[in-house]
Amino acid sequence: MILPTLFLAAGGPLSGWFAKLHETFIVNQRYKMMIEGFRNTIVITLGALVIGVTIGMLIAVVKYLAEDVPGLKPLAVLCDLYVKVIRGIPMVVLLLIFFYIIFSHAKNGIPVAIIAFGVNSGAYMAELIRSGINAVDAGQIRAGNLIRNNSYDAVNPLMMVALIYLVLVLLLTSLLGKLERRLSTGDKR
Repeated sequence: MILPTLFLAAGGPLSGWFAKLHETFIVNQRYKMMIEGFRNTIVITLGALVIGVTIGMLIAVVKYLAEDVPGLKPLAVLCDLYVKVIRGIPMVVLLLIFFYIIFSHAKNGIPVAIIAFGVNSGAYMAELIRSGINAVDAGQIRAGNLIRNNSYDAVNPLMMVALIYLVLVLLLTSLLGKLERRLSTGDKR
């Protein structure tokens, strides 16, 4: 409050601008809208991250297991189609499709935004998690196969430590990117 007061008292070139800023945000209490928008941003980001990680983990596991199990090949093809289609649709278009077509009767846009961002995030997370699984050293996989009877059991103890380490960095980067995109759009819903 000191800086605007100095500019207002000095009658400088910015005194009118600071007076209008003070009136808009403080007197008219528009700062409350900014706080509400920030709260909505955090809720949408965290909700979309939960949905995205869940979808991404399921798709990554299906695609990983489909390499060894022929019966999962059709499901892997559907997962590939989902990833390619959703990643090819711009996020704004996806939001419009979800809000005006799929959930056209929704009164509140926040749950719709959480689902739309989550579905989009799921496509990207699937590739991130799958690349994390494929980045685990082959020696760790062989060691897990020696300890366990088959490749599905080998995922448990040895691969999970390396997988968590590799994917955690990617997930945090994705979270920050989503938060940045969400803050840069200026969407108040």
